Amino acid sequence: MNAITQELVALSDITGPPLQGDQRSKLFAQLMRDGITLDPVHLTRDGELFEVQDGRHRIAAARLLGLTHISALVYTRVNP
Repeated sequence: MNAITQELVALSDITGPPLQGDQRSKLFAQLMRDGITLDPVHLTRDGELFEVQDGRHRIAAARLLGLTHISALVYTRVNP
């Protein structure tokens, strides 16, 4: 079973290969710069770090803009 919480997560705590400068990330960065709120990314908690399930382009866009945190739905395994 998984618990789901919405959190602001530090980009430095998100693992996985970063995307750099692809077209979709640049488009998302422009939308964010224009004040458009994008959906939270989906992450799985892995100890103190987070693994990306959905939202690599939004994470790349946030990094392009120099942001330090991103809104995320965080899934954490809960043992019954």
